[in-house]
Amino acid sequence: MASSLVVSLLAQRPTAELESARDEARGEIARLQVELQQVEEALGRQARGKSHRPRSTMSRQPAKPGSTRKRILDFMSGQERPASPIQIRTAINEQGAGLKGASIYNAIGRLVESGDLRKVADGQYQLASRNGSTGESHTGPSENGTGEPPFTATRSQEAEYE
Repeated sequence: MASSLVVSLLAQRPTAELESARDEARGEIARLQVELQQVEEALGRQARGKSHRPRSTMSRQPAKPGSTRKRILDFMSGQERPASPIQIRTAINEQGAGLKGASIYNAIGRLVESGDLRKVADGQYQLASRNGSTGESHTGPSENGTGEPPFTATRSQEAEYE
């Protein structure tokens, strides 16, 4: 019964406020899903007794210039919801690409900078055309107020995926 009371109280709030709260909750759920995936992967490593990421056993296809960006755009075009870099990398690598995390993070940063992708929440991206954006390239400052891409892999992230 407490749940119905909460719903009744929430129903009295303005629609825009409820939609904002819903969007925040979805972003938090997505963040927690990524965190859970990372914890489960760490537990799996511990169970195997390995302290470092094992090398991929998949046959890696040689990368062509722009192929990572194309693969990301192909994957994202089939997504109705935003996706995290880990979700993108996992899906692309399931197709046999063997891409490292740093490649994905850097390509996502370039796609955001070019206007093809849009960061919709912390660690969540979607095609710019899915949210009403024109997808046109821009040359102004990014969301962080600098001319730098909104996200590029740090050295520690790059080292983790090498």
